[in-house]
Amino acid sequence: MISVIIRSKDEDVSKLINSLPSDVEVILVDSSKSPPHYSRENLRVIHTNVGRLEAKLIGIREARGDKVLFIDADQFPESGLIEELEKLDCDAVLIPEKSANRNVVGRLLDLQRDYLVRYVKVKGFSPYVVAVPRCFKREKLLNVDVKDLNVVSHEDSVLYYEAFNSLKSFCISNHVIFNEDPPFFEFLKKYYKYRKSTTKPSPHDWLISKLNKNRIIFDRDVGFNGVFLLI
Repeated sequence: MISVIIRSKDEDVSKLINSLPSDVEVILVDSSKSPPHYSRENLRVIHTNVGRLEAKLIGIREARGDKVLFIDADQFPESGLIEELEKLDCDAVLIPEKSANRNVVGRLLDLQRDYLVRYVKVKGFSPYVVAVPRCFKREKLLNVDVKDLNVVSHEDSVLYYEAFNSLKSFCISNHVIFNEDPPFFEFLKKYYKYRKSTTKPSPHDWLISKLNKNRIIFDRDVGFNGVFLLI
């Protein structure tokens, strides 16, 4: 069974929850001011004010499935993805991402997303590349030792890095996860807020620095400028 872990903060995730098969366990780690109410079987809401990385670790501990899938509040899976993940026998699965609304930001980011998947297919999986698996065998993450639970930059990559040595097999799914990409000016505000929140020192700064440098190289290959380096 797959457990889907979602972290939400004042976001409506009803579209995401309704897109998931009824037999899938959903764990919503919610940091909203008031607990949300969603009508669904196999849904557990954990109301606690924690950051994105700690929310994932809570979801891992609370999950009952043998696999965990991390999906963001502004994403939803392509029909057939969950069924494909259930059949794959890999420790970690990289899931390609696509823009759902295909606005200007989405089309530009799709160039980057496609490039990173092609890079992994050629070069192989690495914790130093910002193409991070979203589905893992739960047992591989249970003993991960993260030194800084408050890290807000590349938290998916930090978790992936700490688990990497225990991962023996990797896959890339045929189905995708869709992103609800924001309009251009909203994206710029999100980018600015993200940059302001990443100024606190962290034991993972060396990893984050390496990831950012590699991402600059990848983005230059795609033809991006600096404004699209971080999302």
